[in-house]
Amino acid sequence: MGVWLAASPWCEAAQLELGLGVSQPALNDTEQPWAVGGTIRLGYTHPLTHRWRLNVEAGYTHFLNDTSSSSTIKFLLPNNNADLSWNLFSVDVGVDYLLSTGRTRPYVRGIVGAVFWDVQTLDGEPVPVTTPSGATTSFSAEEIAIKAALGVEHQLSYRVGLGLEAEAGYLTGIGADFSSEANSQRSRALGSVLLKLTYTLGRAPSSDPSAPMIVPAVVAGTAPEHDGTRDDDSDGDGVPDRLDRCSETPPEAAGWVDVYGCPVDIDRDGIPDYRDDCPESSGDGPVNETGCVDDADGDGVPDLVDECPDTPPGTDVDSRGCAE
Repeated sequence: MGVWLAASPWCEAAQLELGLGVSQPALNDTEQPWAVGGTIRLGYTHPLTHRWRLNVEAGYTHFLNDTSSSSTIKFLLPNNNADLSWNLFSVDVGVDYLLSTGRTRPYVRGIVGAVFWDVQTLDGEPVPVTTPSGATTSFSAEEIAIKAALGVEHQLSYRVGLGLEAEAGYLTGIGADFSSEANSQRSRALGSVLLKLTYTLGRAPSSDPSAPMIVPAVVAGTAPEHDGTRDDDSDGDGVPDRLDRCSETPPEAAGWVDVYGCPVDIDRDGIPDYRDDCPESSGDGPVNETGCVDDADGDGVPDLVDECPDTPPGTDVDSRGCAE
């Protein structure tokens, strides 16, 4: 017997993401006030299963430190008290788990990434620090980071959505080569809050996408044989009688029924898929008994509403199918 998948179009499509937000370094060994930095992210999310997604993201964050302010966190940029500029570029790969799969989707994300960062003076000069061996190097590194995020997305339409995400990350030191003194001068943890705009890729459903879609994954001819047990399937559609709400499905519908044993209609044109010759016709106009739009004169107006069904080829017509 095959496997059934109940799919919602909100979570079964790839997305592009644009995130804007703020970040704040933390976990310094020395007391060191920082200004909250601006962050920008570009990402791509790809569904793996109904609840799991793969996320790839690139980002840039900029901080200005403030060594004279009495405040631990400064929100003003640019800051006249700053003397160092921190620049961080990141490339992350994460896996999401959706806590809900409807129009509003909270999620958790685990992330592993590479961070490329450097510290400069406000004039663009490198800042020298020492390595464990005592050599002098610039205050920059490429190191591995581990992160975790909690977020929520809401679809404003099928294409466009908004999201809010909180992320905590830790620079592991893998790839960095600094003395303990230099390490005490940098933040090893970063907290970020991002507002995200998402754009869903792929073909949009032709009707209300908030309604769940039941996608058949049972191949015709693979239904279990009638064996006189509780898994009897009297109509041979692949769904046991004990679960079958449409117990008299015709034989030709086998492989094209939902989890309740009823014929599916993916394009929602009123013609079940097992006898729909045009399975993506919904939204193109009224359809006939085979699920297709009849247009005998080829003028772009379906026969069911065409008031001039014999328009000569190439004639410009109005919405009634008649010559303008």
